[in-house]
Amino acid sequence: MKEEEASQAVEEAAPQAIVPEKETPVEAGSDTYALPSISLLKDVDNTAIEERINSEAGEKLLKLRRFLVEFDIPAICDGYDVGPSVIRYHIRWKDGEKQTNLNRNILDNLSRKMGGISNIRFLPVIENCEFSAIEIPNSERLTFPFKAAYLEMAKVDRQFEKPTLFPLGEAPDGKIEVVELAKMPHLLVAGSTNSGKTAFIHSLLISLIMRNYPTDLKLVLIDPKKVEFSKYEGIPHLYCPIVTETDKAVITLKLLAEEMDRRYEIFRGLRVSDLSEYREVAKRRTRLERLPIIVVVIDEFADLMLSDSSVSEYVNRIAAKARACGIHLVLATQRPSVDVIDGKIKANIAARVALAVDSGVNSRVILDEGGAEELLGRGDMLAKIPGRKGLSRYQAAYISSGEIMDICDYLRAHGQPIYNPKFTEIYESPVAPRKETPLDICRRDSRYQEVKDFVMRRKAPYANSIKRQFLVGQDQAVLYLEAMEEEGLIVKDQDGNRRIASRAEETNG
Repeated sequence: MKEEEASQAVEEAAPQAIVPEKETPVEAGSDTYALPSISLLKDVDNTAIEERINSEAGEKLLKLRRFLVEFDIPAICDGYDVGPSVIRYHIRWKDGEKQTNLNRNILDNLSRKMGGISNIRFLPVIENCEFSAIEIPNSERLTFPFKAAYLEMAKVDRQFEKPTLFPLGEAPDGKIEVVELAKMPHLLVAGSTNSGKTAFIHSLLISLIMRNYPTDLKLVLIDPKKVEFSKYEGIPHLYCPIVTETDKAVITLKLLAEEMDRRYEIFRGLRVSDLSEYREVAKRRTRLERLPIIVVVIDEFADLMLSDSSVSEYVNRIAAKARACGIHLVLATQRPSVDVIDGKIKANIAARVALAVDSGVNSRVILDEGGAEELLGRGDMLAKIPGRKGLSRYQAAYISSGEIMDICDYLRAHGQPIYNPKFTEIYESPVAPRKETPLDICRRDSRYQEVKDFVMRRKAPYANSIKRQFLVGQDQAVLYLEAMEEEGLIVKDQDGNRRIASRAEETNG
């Protein structure tokens, strides 16, 4: 968004963006609560970088046109859009000419013509566009500030009638895309280290807590790493304390499934079908319980799921049934393996976001097609959204740690969390520690990954092979194999002999 457009948007949207139209203030804890001001968000000056990128865009355009002629590609390039991460060049096929597929060999030649720029991408079809496109990475990254995304949400939803609105990001054509989590109604997010996954999750969370009263929307944050969500500790939007232990996470998911069933019992008694209908009835019958939207965000979902098999059961149950009762899941992982994101989860969670991942296999696991392995990191993403054709590329909004702290400090100063008492009981009574499994033990062993790679590469799930290769004892070799069984990489036949699991062969083959 250009600076003058942003200023105009502030003038138009800010008066309605500060506090939604409500008859009376809402209480959060003991204090009268008002939504955070947009003044807590910071502007970013991209002017100097934009000038340099625009200059480079013209030079790349000339090189691209010469390339099309040199390689006899029956198309012309008649324009481009400068996005935060890439320049999208418009490719129009000449009249009467059949569209040519620009394969990897052609794109590699284009990369050399562009001075060795990697990660060039060809898009044969773009939804709602009459041209194909070639995307070439920028030499410098433009920052897409969360403030610009917040202003866009204020324009799209002036009356705050879309409580789960959040920004996907800025597209290469400069359009800021905002979507409703409730319409998805769950979201799967994957990205490797430094991909920008955490920043994307923060932009989603800040959107929800800046635009909703704590009585209308609650968060359940599950953070096995104990660091990503610590900034949100004690904010009034929390449905329960931040969950950092596996045992408590399992119980929390079980209680959420029970809360889902309880809500449907209430709906059936009132003859309403979903949360919005219930709230309409509640306006007339003020003694009815106030049911908030509940957004459940699980970081490092893969680790949690592999540590306890019951996690999958509760997650799938909630994902399949919870939409109408106002409970929505956001699952994030660094490791989108087939052991975790299986067909059942993908069937229940159709909306997916992939930031940069390590391989084409991981991209296909999350998106059902390749592409995410060629992303640029730092918030560059591909999104698969229900109702839309193909994948869409965006740059995630950036919100600084300081901005997050300022907003959360404001929230804590204006309201205290009122937890659901059923959920706080699990913190008051100790949970029996779960017995460690072979996989738990091997995850702390620096050699385990090397052993696993050896077994999969040689297709040799045998204790003797591991003993000879790694000079370990029988017990240690068996422990490695049992851990691999736990991961689903190897299986035992009826005679107790181990072999490589078929889907592991497909993944590693």
